[in-house]
Amino acid sequence: MLRDARSEAERITAEAVAGQEDLVARATAAIEEAEEDAALIRQQAGDDAEEILAEADVHARSAEERAQRRMTEAETGARVVRERAAADLARAQDDARDLRRSAREEASRTVAEARAEADELRSKARSILSEARAEVAVLSAHRDEISKQLGDLSGVIEALAVTERPSVTVPVESAHRSDQIPRDS
Repeated sequence: MLRDARSEAERITAEAVAGQEDLVARATAAIEEAEEDAALIRQQAGDDAEEILAEADVHARSAEERAQRRMTEAETGARVVRERAAADLARAQDDARDLRRSAREEASRTVAEARAEADELRSKARSILSEARAEVAVLSAHRDEISKQLGDLSGVIEALAVTERPSVTVPVESAHRSDQIPRDS
């Protein structure tokens, strides 16, 4: 019995050892498989991470290049706008200067023409005034001559009137004065 028990114990021990070895072998295989799977997963994760990083780098470089290109375009556009604005301002200043110059020239020309016209009008006015004064002098002399002649005729008329009508005496002063011109003549 002891022998049987011992042999039974040895058999059970051998089975247990074999079971344990089998379990250890399976556990080792599972660990190795898990380690292989983990290595494969790590490898895939590393590959995926590298691929994602590469894509991110490409996107970042692309975004950076676009941003740089846009910055360059914006700077170029701003420079073009500044240059155009400066050219437009210079052109506007030149135009304003030309307009001021031509307005000054036109004003000077107009003032010169007005002065010349005023001088001409003054000269004509002086000439007309001189002619009018000369005509007044001639007319005054003519009036004085006519007054003298009327005075002389008045004396002749009186003498003739006295000889023809002795009875009627007309005072000479009241009938004809030398400073009045008769209206009938």
